[in-house]
Amino acid sequence: MNGLGARTGRIHLQDGRALPENYKQLIRGNAVTADRIQGKFVDAVFICADEMRKELFCGAASRGREVITL
Repeated sequence: MNGLGARTGRIHLQDGRALPENYKQLIRGNAVTADRIQGKFVDAVFICADEMRKELFCGAASRGREVITL
């Protein structure tokens, strides 16, 4: 992440995208690939699936107990 946008207060990612303005807080956590999360469950899942295969996406999305963010 590049950090907060000086003019907009939005979080800008290195690839040029920006998180929505309604994101109030972003807490860094552990990142794993969709293959490595198989058999594990977590409270919240954040999926960046620009070019993810359907099978991997379904597997990753099914691992969140409370929150799934795309």
